[in-house]
Parts: sequence; structure tokens; C-alpha cells
Amino acid sequence: MEAGGSVLWLIALLVLLMWGLIFERIYYLSHGHDVFLNSLVSKWDSRADKTSWHALQIREKFLAEAKSSINKNTTLIKTCIALAPLFGLLGTVTGMIKTFKQITLFGTGDAKSLSEGISEALITTELGLVAAIPSLILYAILSRKSKGILSEMERLSSHFINEFPKKKKEDVSLTDHSDSDEPDEPTIDLNPQPA
Repeated sequence: MEAGGSVLWLIALLVLLMWGLIFERIYYLSHGHDVFLNSLVSKWDSRADKTSWHALQIREKFLAEAKSSINKNTTLIKTCIALAPLFGLLGTVTGMIKTFKQITLFGTGDAKSLSEGISEALITTELGLVAAIPSLILYAILSRKSKGILSEMERLSSHFINEFPKKKKEDVSLTDHSDSDEPDEPTIDLNPQPA
């Protein structure tokens, strides 16, 4: 850590935060999301009214909560991935500034004093990239998985919405009025044909 200078500590903290968030998302998408989704489904199933406008608004709220939980912290992860190479670049700049200070103080004859600044510049650049590249790959995998879950939720949601009017029509057509004591309501032909 000493060879990388103070910027190396920033990179280390950023990596801890970033990987903590990535592992949390991996766990959530593989285990936690199912639990959360099941709780939302049980809340929906416990409702007596599932067909009114108000009930459909509640259902949309549940879907929005699920989408929000899927995308939680993804922007922060993306920001950390973008910051890692920038912190590496900051380390490069501070290392080169040290090197130029050494040159102004001792000249170019002392290779040991020059190597300290160059070492700091190269180590921080390398570690910034080493932190960002695997994180970017994992982020892409997590993003693809969360998009797959979201598209499946959308598909199921649209299937429910499309099936709801059909089911309602089937329920009406399956109701047999012949056994009822009430007379059939008269039908009015709005487009009468001339005789």
C-alpha cells in the first residue's frame, strides 16, 4: 500500500464498496428476489377485489416496487466502476508530480528517487483498471439477469391484463340464465334492417 501512495487507499475503499454492492445484487437476484416477489404475490392473492380500477392500480404499485428492488444500487455500482480507473488516473498524476518534484530537487541522476513516483503512478493505474474490468463484466451479467427478470415480469403482467377481459367475458357467457326465475331482459336492436 505504501508504494501506491494515498490514492491507493481511495481505490481500496472504492473496491470494497463496489464489490459489496455487487455481491449483494448477486445474492438478491439469486435468492432474495424470489422471497420479495412471493410476498408481493401473497399480498395480491389475499385481496378480495382484484378486478376494479383501484385493485389494478395497487397491482401496478406492486410491480413498480418489484422493479425498484431489482434495480436497487445499480446506478451506484455503475458509478463506482467508472470511478475506479479515474482514481487510477489520479494516482498516475500524483505519482508523476512526485517524480517531477524529485527531478527538480535532485536532478535525473538519482534513479531510486525517480522510481518511487513512477512506481506510484503505475501501481495506481494498474489497480484502478484491475478493479474496474472484472466489476464491469459482473455488472453486465447482473444487468442482463435483472433485465431478463423485468421482461418476464412484464410478460406475465401483460398476459394477466390481456387475459382479464377474456376471463370476464367467459364468466358472463358461462353463466346460465335459463334456470333463473327472472325473465330475460329485452334486447333492443340499434341497427334495424328495413323489412
